[in-house]
Amino acid sequence: MNRGPDAAARELVLVVDDDEDIRRLLALTLRHEGWEVVVARGGQEALQAVRERRPAAVLLDFQLPDMNGLEVIRSVRAIDDKLPCIAVTGQGSERIAVEIMKAGAADYIVKPFEPSAVAATVRRVLEERNVRSSKLYRDLAGDLAAKNTLLENRMEQLNRLISETSTLYETARMLTSQLALADVLETVLRLAGELFQAPAATVRLLDETGTRLELAAHAGLSEEYCRRGPVSLGASAAGRAALSGEPVHVLDVGRDEVYSKGELLQREGLRSLLCLPLLVRGRCIGVMTFYHREPHSYEPEELRFLTTFAGTVSIAVDNARLYGEQSRLAVTDGLTGLYNHQRFHEGLAAEFGRAARYGHPLSLVLVDIDHFKSFNDACGHQAGDALLRTLAGLFKASARQHDQVARYGGEEFAFLLPQTDKRQATLLAERLCHVVERRQWEGADVIPGGRLTISLGVASYPEDAVQAAELVERADQALYRAKKLGRNQVQACQTAP
Repeated sequence: MNRGPDAAARELVLVVDDDEDIRRLLALTLRHEGWEVVVARGGQEALQAVRERRPAAVLLDFQLPDMNGLEVIRSVRAIDDKLPCIAVTGQGSERIAVEIMKAGAADYIVKPFEPSAVAATVRRVLEERNVRSSKLYRDLAGDLAAKNTLLENRMEQLNRLISETSTLYETARMLTSQLALADVLETVLRLAGELFQAPAATVRLLDETGTRLELAAHAGLSEEYCRRGPVSLGASAAGRAALSGEPVHVLDVGRDEVYSKGELLQREGLRSLLCLPLLVRGRCIGVMTFYHREPHSYEPEELRFLTTFAGTVSIAVDNARLYGEQSRLAVTDGLTGLYNHQRFHEGLAAEFGRAARYGHPLSLVLVDIDHFKSFNDACGHQAGDALLRTLAGLFKASARQHDQVARYGGEEFAFLLPQTDKRQATLLAERLCHVVERRQWEGADVIPGGRLTISLGVASYPEDAVQAAELVERADQALYRAKKLGRNQVQACQTAP
């Protein structure tokens, strides 16, 4: 079954190799996968093709008669710095291929190669290029760059305020250089104890509704205290700090009109707290709280410094969230929100290795929408996209917590089912088949038979395959058999490895 791009979105790939047999094999492989192909025998001919044909990707042998791979890569990048180049190198020459990648290549392939590996590499490189060229990715990258600029400006301000405290400056710089949210929060809690002598600290972040503060990280507090649940805006000191955008200081909880009525904080052995709102461009994203065991007052200069430090934390937290969202987009299909083709194969490799290591079964279900082209042609691409999104939601809801659901191709989906044997996987597939068939789908009357159905193929490790690629092949064969036998059915692999 063709895994290449949809015909409407077919892209041109340039193959550069002086060996006619290899050139023909690469061209045949790529055309079979659905891409258009143009070939070149040398570096100069390749550069001319880049200028005239504007390919979407280049497969490049680094040993050419007129130029070496490094020269070609640099020349190609000078023409189009966004054009992905894939180096093709011989066995034992990986070091040279790595040098080419340093010059700007997106990946490399080692001869002798498997045609499926070539297609997978080209597909991955093109998917990465498409993600990076999408408006959402550009907007996120631009926002990330703007926040980095803002972060650098805030760091300069912080450096002026605490120039006499080089240690604090260095730790703050370390905090803002981190991109993972968990690492940022862990550093904040450590700094609370090391630099501010706070025996307990929390960071609460505003939830998606913008009305409640969820506990994101804590230190020095009991599980009983942390089970209190979310804090509403305006409630308690943290809620008041989030609502007002100003620090809230409780000098002594025993004398405070709010906290004196409760015993929870006092049972923790804590008497004083300072809530600092985390603000980004005037918008509150959370609250950082420092606790002390005795009534603790702050000098104006100290409070001003803590507010500046909270601003640094705010940008680091927001930056980490943005980076996390950007990372999520790189492995997510933009239309359906499911994992994309690249992330599916990464997950397959990881789960297959885990299954082999621990002796657990692993099953794969491939799903194809029957007569989807007929529906698309009759109802339009917008209706087709809406159908794909609805089916993706249905599939995601049908999966277990540790299952992985991906959009495998245009109208194809994949279920990766850890610790699931063929019988269990087949039951899941049959349930999906029946759910889709029984549902009333708008516009389904244009489909042959007047209803929307799906076909599914099932294969399992170790019963059907001993390698990840073989598992995909077996499931694909079963799916093809389901389509051939009339669609709207489940077929499990019948061929032993």
